[in-house]
Amino acid sequence: MMYHFGEKDAHIPPESIEAIKQVNPEGIYHLYADADHGFNCNDRDSYHQPSATLALERSLEFFDEHVGTPGPPVTKSNAVPTKSDNR
Repeated sequence: MMYHFGEKDAHIPPESIEAIKQVNPEGIYHLYADADHGFNCNDRDSYHQPSATLALERSLEFFDEHVGTPGPPVTKSNAVPTKSDNR
């Protein structure tokens, strides 16, 4: 299991992250210094593209290693929306 947390996320405090680590010590944990809650959602004011891009890259590597890629590859150029892509 891979986890992505925003360091500025008041909804998931450091104590909660530590509790999750205690339950799943084999997990892969990433903390994004400039990211808030929902940093990966381009419909939110808290969207943080650099963190979202890095989280996507890490997730794609994880999926490739643990799941594989059965269809056309998803890359950061076709998967990471920009703030101007809001619907």
